[in-house]
Amino acid sequence: MSFFKTLLGSLKIFERLLPGSPGRSTTEIENPMDERQKAIRDKIVAVMAGSESNEIVYQSEWLGYVPFGVYHWVEYQGKDLSGDFPFGWSLEDLVGLQRIGFLEQLEAYENPEDQFDRCIRYRVWLSIPLSRTNP
Repeated sequence: MSFFKTLLGSLKIFERLLPGSPGRSTTEIENPMDERQKAIRDKIVAVMAGSESNEIVYQSEWLGYVPFGVYHWVEYQGKDLSGDFPFGWSLEDLVGLQRIGFLEQLEAYENPEDQFDRCIRYRVWLSIPLSRTNP
């Protein structure tokens, strides 16, 4: 449990560093995380506590029939972790977490014949390496 508290403590330090961090754009400073993004970040951190892997995968697909449309989820080590994300979360929340440096997009695939068939792999940064805070 102390490992988890250490991770959350480092995230709080991370939030304090953002506004004055060198290399951060004005847009990033003006658009801090909202409550939904913080909840998503905290869920990702909790799931990763004590694990070796630091990657998550966003996936979406069109279910193809009414009333169901696009289904999307986030996986960690092959398991859906987005079931515990706040209601109404979207890919834009992950983009926001990417914008502030918590997520780094490693790879993205979109089916050229189906824009709803996507797979995006992210690296999760639980702490800020110096190379990511300096230009």
